[in-house]
Amino acid sequence: MARNRWIMVLIGALAGGSLYLLARMVEAEWLIGRPALAVLLLAGVFFGGLLLTAGPLGLGRAALSALGVAVVVTGLALIASLRFAMAEGVAGSGIAMVALGVLIWLPWPFVIAAWGLGWRDYPSLFAESWSVVVRVVVALIFTGIVWLVILLSQALLDLVGVPVIELVIQRPGAPWLITGTVLGLAMAVVNELADVLSPGLLLRLFRLLVPVVLGVMAIFLAALPLRGFDAIFGAVSSTALLLGMVAAAVTLVTSALDQEDATAEHTGFLVQSARILAGLTVLPAGLAVWALAVRVMGHGWTPPRLLAATVAGLALAYGVMYLVAVLRGPGWMERIRQANIRLALGTMGLAALWLSVLNPEAISARSQLSRVADGRTPVAQIDLAALEAWGLAGQAARAELARLAQGNDALAARLNAGAGADAAAPDPAQVRKALAAALPLQPATPEAAALRDRILAQLPVYDLQRWQADCEAHLPQGGAGCVMVVADFLPAVPGDEALLLARDSDGYMAMEGFSLQDGVLSRHPVTSYGGALPAFDQGAALIASLQQKMAPVMAQPLNQLLVPDAPGLVFSP
Repeated sequence: MARNRWIMVLIGALAGGSLYLLARMVEAEWLIGRPALAVLLLAGVFFGGLLLTAGPLGLGRAALSALGVAVVVTGLALIASLRFAMAEGVAGSGIAMVALGVLIWLPWPFVIAAWGLGWRDYPSLFAESWSVVVRVVVALIFTGIVWLVILLSQALLDLVGVPVIELVIQRPGAPWLITGTVLGLAMAVVNELADVLSPGLLLRLFRLLVPVVLGVMAIFLAALPLRGFDAIFGAVSSTALLLGMVAAAVTLVTSALDQEDATAEHTGFLVQSARILAGLTVLPAGLAVWALAVRVMGHGWTPPRLLAATVAGLALAYGVMYLVAVLRGPGWMERIRQANIRLALGTMGLAALWLSVLNPEAISARSQLSRVADGRTPVAQIDLAALEAWGLAGQAARAELARLAQGNDALAARLNAGAGADAAAPDPAQVRKALAAALPLQPATPEAAALRDRILAQLPVYDLQRWQADCEAHLPQGGAGCVMVVADFLPAVPGDEALLLARDSDGYMAMEGFSLQDGVLSRHPVTSYGGALPAFDQGAALIASLQQKMAPVMAQPLNQLLVPDAPGLVFSP
């Protein structure tokens, strides 16, 4: 036991020291570009995998397995980096980083099971998957507690003028070595207590949540036709919520089914709840796919939407396979277990494809370019900054836009404006003038225009540019994507105030209030009395309505509790 602990401590110290030295080499530019990416990723994945698998596999098998996974992950990362002029560009690709995370985390249960009963043996995969989660969480918590003790001890000794700990942890590389050493020790102890730290308790607690999630999902699906689909379709946040519900359902159903029928949940109510929940999972997954499809049809592909589409596709695959398993009758539990294996392998396969064969930046650039070419994307809404972030594919799309700009004065002006913005800081006076011209005003009186100009004069230029872009992103029904309403919103403050509503090209709403007190601008958050703020289609309709006609202003029926020498207390609507 003591020997294993010393070995794990040594591995942890080597991991921390190696990563520190490599980081210093990169900082000193002894390692740059793709060699730096390769070495850092190879070392990180290797040592992480070694610490994770040394307990169940032994040092030799763990080292061989960790090296194999590290080589594959590093190779795929290097392939993905070729899409960018600089290797560092891959770190800014969200889909590439998620794919790398999948390939760094998911293979280990398969690796451990492969050395035992086989990589397709579900009981082994199930046990090792949850064991990996528990071991990593416990080891990280212990490492955090050790650092907390170190920092508290340092503070205590500093009180009596004995900065021993401070002198140690301030030495170059000391935090890396300490973290690696403690993590290695923690993993050694966790491996020794594998039976005690069984995830069985966690799984049993998860099973109790199955009826709760089933009830929430049933209420949501029943209320959705009554509430309407406008709040879902086209909203990225709603897509994320739906996918989160699918992930929760899959996790809870898997926990109820356990590794085999003998250890699965046997309480009739919980079993039937899990079965119904498994069958219903396809519905929120399908809604997520539909909502994202509406988004893509309206705005085209971008790397974040491709990532969301990948996750939504996987969610739909889980939902369909779970539903088929349930509908086929007896044996549905085992069919879901086998589906979990296939879907986990499919997830890793998709991650590898996104890093090698599939190029999200190129797909997105082609999509956005085609929308500009056929007029679906107005010239004013071209996101040149996004193209710059899409690596070589984005640069190629920018060059193609320059070719299309020949004979297209509006596109040429947009490209020149973008180039000018990159080359020099914008002129605030020009930006204010452009925003004032693009910003519909209600009421359209000289007094309201004067207040608008005084407010714009005190706003930072980046806010002005953001609102100008929103105004130029026209509403679906036509018209500017913004409006400013001037009225006496704060009776206790002399004069009128202004409320600005803007909608960006993706349909998100921004609302902010402004007042001038003794000539100084104050900014106020905007809330809705008794309900949620309008968004997406409702927000666009509100802006269009206010552009046409001034709405009445009325007092808000709220009383406050006046406490002496303290601010008044009100109920938040």
